[in-house]
Amino acid sequence: MSSSKARISFWEAETFIGRPDVVIVGAGFTGLRAALALKEQAADKSVLVVDRHPFGLGASTRNAGFACFGSPTELLADLAVSPAETVWDTVAKRYAGVRRLAQEAASLPQLFQWDGGYEVFDNREKYEAVVAQLPALNAELSRCCGPDAIWQETKAPASLRPGISVLYNAAEGKLQPAALLADLQARCRAAGVQLAYGCTVDSFSGRAGNMQLHTQPLGTINCDQILLATNAFSNELGLELDVVPCRNLVVLTQVVPDLQLPGTYHHHEGYVYFRTVDRPEGPRLLMGGARHLARAAEQTAEFGIGEDLRKSLKKYLQDFIQLPEDSLKMEYSWSGIIAQGREKSPIVRRLHEGLVVAVRLSGMGVALSAEVGEQAAKLLCE
Repeated sequence: MSSSKARISFWEAETFIGRPDVVIVGAGFTGLRAALALKEQAADKSVLVVDRHPFGLGASTRNAGFACFGSPTELLADLAVSPAETVWDTVAKRYAGVRRLAQEAASLPQLFQWDGGYEVFDNREKYEAVVAQLPALNAELSRCCGPDAIWQETKAPASLRPGISVLYNAAEGKLQPAALLADLQARCRAAGVQLAYGCTVDSFSGRAGNMQLHTQPLGTINCDQILLATNAFSNELGLELDVVPCRNLVVLTQVVPDLQLPGTYHHHEGYVYFRTVDRPEGPRLLMGGARHLARAAEQTAEFGIGEDLRKSLKKYLQDFIQLPEDSLKMEYSWSGIIAQGREKSPIVRRLHEGLVVAVRLSGMGVALSAEVGEQAAKLLCE
């Protein structure tokens, strides 16, 4: 039954909408973190968070569940195209975000596992070239993040194929991203933040103190300020930011008995990644990425699953994991949309007195969202 013509009642408008001081568009990690930070910095402000999707559409609950801050090949690639100061400042923020997440999740063991990260190499020459640059990389990581952030050579876990070389970092982990989002939702509600899902934003107008958010089905919402935490979808609202939506594919196998793969795994500048998803019935193998094999096609805000990339991910699994082929049957596959740009640093900016944006987290929203949310809240309070 269609509800497209239903208008909200007076009771709903009064109770659930009102006239908030701030409306945050986007109920992913960044939007919810910003709402919490705003209530901490200005408890008297009324805050409404809206999102068009039941859970928050984009990447927050559609990623691979990595709490990471940059593998060696990714860092080297970034340093080749961006100023070193920018690269290391962003890495320091990612690292601080991962540490903070681990502290917050101390009472929620089902949410976060602090079991390290690996970078895998199937090319010995490439591996040795990266190892030769590790002293310089580790010196910078120690300087901006601390001595626990370094990468080192180690023995490959048992389930990787012979000939695979690995580097290891003890300061990374993995999480259940939807559980993290649910925890943030509960904390927002406890802080007095109002959440409205199924609300599509068509446009916005006005100036500070008199902003209008034009939505369906809630109509026009009046407020003082708007924060756009819409990441990859920001330019759909008429902005012209350096934000390029990129689709990432994730696949999950059926239960794979005897799988021994602790931690998280990165390959080829972080474009390919895999990990186990451990459940009482046994571990499953999750792998995602490979959009570097189809860059033009995957620069899109359209959700979908390219069959060629799905086959590529399965081949990566077979190339890296030492298991019979019949144990790698795919049970789930989905896509998420991240935001990239010419630089990997986030955009946190006031566009005018009534409008702030916090976008372009470059696939690192798990690590960066707390810092970015707090920056956005500070701008809203100034």
